[in-house]
Amino acid sequence: MTIFNRTRSKCEPLEKLGAKFVESPMHVAQLFRYFFFVSFLLKVHYCYKKKKKIDVIFSIVGYPKDVRETFLGKKGILAGAKPGSIVVDMTTSEPSLAEEIAAEAAKKKIKAFDAPVSGGDVGAKNATLSIMVGGDKSALDKVHGLFQLMGKTIQYMGPAGRGQHTKMVNQILIASNMVNIMRLYIAFTFVRRNVTYANTIKDKQIHLLHTLSFVLLLFLSLSFEWTLAQIGVCEGLLYAHKVGLNLEEVIKAVGGGGAASFSINVLGPRIVKGDFNPGFFVEHFIKDMGIALEESKRMNLSLPGLALAQQLYIALQAQGHGRKGTQALVLALESLSGGKKFATLGSQFSKL
Repeated sequence: MTIFNRTRSKCEPLEKLGAKFVESPMHVAQLFRYFFFVSFLLKVHYCYKKKKKIDVIFSIVGYPKDVRETFLGKKGILAGAKPGSIVVDMTTSEPSLAEEIAAEAAKKKIKAFDAPVSGGDVGAKNATLSIMVGGDKSALDKVHGLFQLMGKTIQYMGPAGRGQHTKMVNQILIASNMVNIMRLYIAFTFVRRNVTYANTIKDKQIHLLHTLSFVLLLFLSLSFEWTLAQIGVCEGLLYAHKVGLNLEEVIKAVGGGGAASFSINVLGPRIVKGDFNPGFFVEHFIKDMGIALEESKRMNLSLPGLALAQQLYIALQAQGHGRKGTQALVLALESLSGGKKFATLGSQFSKL
């Protein structure tokens, strides 16, 4: 096992197990075999189907500039890798850079994959990561077994760069989910504090009104847990469509990692089909959001994410979609960019 990391100390645990540290990615690529984990290179002298031996070189670093140096630098991987090798970048990086690396690799008869992951440190430790793969499909089965050692969901997304594009969809979803989590935490903390205050009020009727008011706010906050998640799902699918990804495959890829949610796994497939039949009416949702915002205003609690969501749904209602399901939000967002795909799908679905 031969390893490299820009921070030598991170390699010490593997060195104690017998791994050999070298001074650059190029040296790793030139040597016989090696393995990787977070933030360094991995090379496996892999016996494919017990017949053909191939060198597979993995890298996961920090930023696109690091990826460029690691693969395309004077002492980078492509400077040392042998023809017939396979290189895999698992960093979350720029799709255009993945395409550039694949093109340079092809000149040297090397196959390149961009394969960013989702699932965090827990997914890495338990080998349950979601791996989004872009690159030459003809070489995928040669490394699929190695991906299975790291992940539970391995989804091929298309040519070079498509793995990175899919990871961007994943991050769009996670961003909205994180805002949701923080919003719920703030609302819960606020309600808990004020219910405690209500318990100090001696007048039973006033005490009851205070308590019910704060509990109502918490209930509404929980009810809107999916509000920003739906925005993320709609925006993520719009992004995926714009770059030409297969939307069903995108849902499979991101639905098994850190971006998994009810919205992407249940409502996502309905959006892709153009199924905007109501599970919950847009117009009723707008009413409920209005109640929550009024209660929040009365208690001096700021929920800007919810206010934004309400405005987007009001725009959707203004377009004549008030009696559709909340997943129809994609229609309002799509119209902002002049798109028509999901509107067309909706028209086709309604005729079935």
